[in-house]
Amino acid sequence: IFYPWITLLPFGIVSLFNSNPISAFYMALFIYFLASLLISHYSMYEFSGSHFQALIFTLIYNFSTYRLIDLLSRAALAEYIATIFLPLCFLGFYETFFKNYHKWYLFALGFGAIVLTHVLTTFMTMLIFIGFLLFNFMKIKPFKDHMIALVKAIVTTILITSIYTGPFILEELFQK
Repeated sequence: IFYPWITLLPFGIVSLFNSNPISAFYMALFIYFLASLLISHYSMYEFSGSHFQALIFTLIYNFSTYRLIDLLSRAALAEYIATIFLPLCFLGFYETFFKNYHKWYLFALGFGAIVLTHVLTTFMTMLIFIGFLLFNFMKIKPFKDHMIALVKAIVTTILITSIYTGPFILEELFQK
């Protein structure tokens, strides 16, 4: 009941315009693959400033064996869709803590999209970020400005994901 479902809506929307469910499924996969190409290119270009590095990253990331198996063999849709947003989330994390903290919204958008897609990827991403921060805590300067950016990102992420997390938390509280 409480598996994130928001990012599966494009499959339903595509099926409204295509009477064949198989071709609608593959059309939606293609749309997500294009989104993955665009997001990964944008994220690496913003990180490196090089279109060439962004192109190489985009090709390696999107045609990696694991992601293709997720998409085509296992049909692990939620996991695949969550990996689409990982580059944006990691870019946002990097910007928020180590570069331009004014770009905290990238962190909120990327992490919010992951929360709305796949619970396990959300948990693993949080663990990676916490571990990275523990080892690089002293490099965060100016600390106050970056922490304010983090609070903005957290509040925005909570607002973005409340359509899923609100009912989920209420149900979890009711179960106990």
